Amino acid sequence: MATYSENFQDCKIEIEDDRDLTIEGKHIIPEYDATTQKWSSQYLPYSTYSSLLDLARAIVRDTEEFNTPQN
Repeated sequence: MATYSENFQDCKIEIEDDRDLTIEGKHIIPEYDATTQKWSSQYLPYSTYSSLLDLARAIVRDTEEFNTPQN
């Protein structure tokens, strides 16, 4: 089981087996469209991303739940 983790804008992103996504310990259920080969999530329902990491970064950057003000 391969795991990737990084800190992005003070939030910890973890991706396991290129399908399981956790941000700040909260499990995020991503959706993958095999036809378009794009990822999406209920957090950003009208946006698609080429990689799960791009989706995770967008969730952190663009949602109120994870976006923390920068000093």
